[in-house]
Amino acid sequence: MGFNASWELDLFGETRRRRESAQAAADAAVENRRGILISLTSAVASTYLSFRATELRLRIAHENLDIARETQRLAHHAFESGERSHLDVSEADGRVHGVEASIPPLQAHLEELEHALAVLLSQTPASLTTGELHSDAALPDPPPLPAALPSEVVAQRPDIRRAEREYAQSNANVGVAIAALYPHFSIPVSISPTTSMVHELFQHASLLWRIGLDASQNVYTGGRLTANVDAARADKQAALLEYEQTVIRAFGEVEDALSSQRTEELRYQALTTQLADNRQAVREAQQRYQRGEVGLLPVLDDQEILYTTQDAQVTSDLTRALADISLFKALGGNWQEVTLHDER
Repeated sequence: MGFNASWELDLFGETRRRRESAQAAADAAVENRRGILISLTSAVASTYLSFRATELRLRIAHENLDIARETQRLAHHAFESGERSHLDVSEADGRVHGVEASIPPLQAHLEELEHALAVLLSQTPASLTTGELHSDAALPDPPPLPAALPSEVVAQRPDIRRAEREYAQSNANVGVAIAALYPHFSIPVSISPTTSMVHELFQHASLLWRIGLDASQNVYTGGRLTANVDAARADKQAALLEYEQTVIRAFGEVEDALSSQRTEELRYQALTTQLADNRQAVREAQQRYQRGEVGLLPVLDDQEILYTTQDAQVTSDLTRALADISLFKALGGNWQEVTLHDER
């Protein structure tokens, strides 16, 4: 029965630097988790908004199908009464069939988005309840941007924080490699009994204490230790360059997202104005057709342009929303005071 222990003297900081390296690696792993959470949040939002936009496009297609069928009814009625030729009937029928053909792909895409959303939510497609997903409202507007965003906001990005922690880890590893060049000192302690009698084992007089100082040093390593130092310093330099590149890339992504927001907002406003003009043109064309002033082709052309503009406006609205999500990601989790709780 005895007891042996040894206390290492961290004279050159090797143990301390190893601890710093391990802590930095753990922090980098936490930032990896944050990055996954932000990416998952963005993917769910993008898929949901794409679902809503496809639903709106599908509704527009059905509305235009109703308009096309009404025009088809008028064309057939005018032909049967001898007011119009069969050409109007053929044109109206072709318009109806064209709109009908645009609906099944939209319906299929809507179902695909439902399935993708179920996967992102860790559910099977059959178990996802989509009743609450459906809405006739327009796509939600993003929170307003402040007049200016401080550059410190970008510093909360998980990839930047991870790169900084990886640089700290590589810096600590340099200290570990340098400390390995020097001797290692430890204080060994041993306690053992000097008697064979059980009742005397734990008496102070029967215990033998030994304490001292041990030192160890590699005599010849063939340059391995100095090479380890050089390698650690090279890793540190690479980690620094990666950190700098990550920061530059982050600012580039923020600028791209802001630029997409601005340009798509201009496009959306232009489409909104165009849509109002197209609706007026359809109404006037229908009135002129009913008065016999024009044929059916101008009416069908205006309806086609109206349908295309409506679809483009919804698509532009979706692009605006996706640009907002891109900015959310580029800023590392929104520009507002939104935090994602870390689990260490």
